[in-house]
Amino acid sequence: MLHTRSNYLFYVITFFLFVLTTSCFSYIYWNPTLGGQILRCFDLIFIFLYFRNKRKIVNANFEREVNWIFKLAFLSVIGNTFLYHQSPMQNVINTCSHAFILYYFLLHFYGIKEKIIIAILTILVLIILFIQLVQQFTFPIAPFGINIQAETTNNLIEIRNGLFRFRIETACFAMLLVFFCWGQLLKKIRLWAIILFVLSLTSIYLFLTRQIIITVLFSIFLSAFLVKNRRLKIWTMCLLAVLCVIFYNWGDLFFEELIESSRDETDNDNVRIHSAFFFIDKILANPISFFLGNGSPKEAVNWGLKEGFWISDVGFIGECFIYGFFYIAVYPIILWKVYKYRNCVPLYIKMYIISTFLISVMIFPYRTRVEFMIWSMVLYICDLHINNSKLKYQ
Repeated sequence: MLHTRSNYLFYVITFFLFVLTTSCFSYIYWNPTLGGQILRCFDLIFIFLYFRNKRKIVNANFEREVNWIFKLAFLSVIGNTFLYHQSPMQNVINTCSHAFILYYFLLHFYGIKEKIIIAILTILVLIILFIQLVQQFTFPIAPFGINIQAETTNNLIEIRNGLFRFRIETACFAMLLVFFCWGQLLKKIRLWAIILFVLSLTSIYLFLTRQIIITVLFSIFLSAFLVKNRRLKIWTMCLLAVLCVIFYNWGDLFFEELIESSRDETDNDNVRIHSAFFFIDKILANPISFFLGNGSPKEAVNWGLKEGFWISDVGFIGECFIYGFFYIAVYPIILWKVYKYRNCVPLYIKMYIISTFLISVMIFPYRTRVEFMIWSMVLYICDLHINNSKLKYQ
């Protein structure tokens, strides 16, 4: 009874946190001031719970790396204070958003089961897909995923492949779920897995973000080389062949305009390249900038508005500019550890890590609170399988 209540409470709190961290799925009337204040309260709650319970942490294979992500981020406060003379207190408050990576330890404290995490992701993806589909028919009545100031002048919104593009910052949910369903299909064809795979893949497509679509499809293709069982490898190739036939016959319907638009957007690619070199120059300007980072300078807004140089557009380089080399170095260490335990880590987790790595040049894997929570779940699921594997050999 107590365990059931604990699971129910986890459902509610986690769902509430995902609503908060996604600004209620990018709801246009979301109050960022009130929402931000609530999130800062949770920053402090996570920090308090971590220090209160850290001695109870057991079997957390990524404990060191998670600690580093949280603590090394605060080095940027030093860099920002010295280089840009901004308020260190405000920088500390902003950097506390990294406390959401400590959610990893809460999962360990309460021993949450993997199936509960997948159930939560499934609910979230279905809600988001419902929003994406309904708003295609109800636009201009579309309260989710629209930047009012940037896109709704004269009722204009970006259209790709004949569809409205709603910027709901939740693609990571669908990516993780589609890989999970694919992994289940490789084990055994089940109706629920087929349905969820199609629905989550549809959600990914409706984000209309080329980088994400390409990396997801490539990761699915790569899964054939990640499985070792010969029979499973053959079955994977068969499923991939079916997908290839589908894309060959109907690919133009879904991707023709996306491909054409990518050919036409060479100017944006050039700006991204210039932006990368611009921030590399800033990073290499002095040792403080390189090792400790620059934080988030107020000048960065002007760089974006005047030159088109946005920190968020250059992924890995942008995060290195903000947080420095020491912080960024943790990411390849995590990748190495996952590779070290590759025989224990489930296929869908490996696919998610590979896909986010491939896109890290443009979109760094963890930048926001919601991404910290997702990565906490990913590393925690790795732990569950690694620890189970260790028990088998004891």
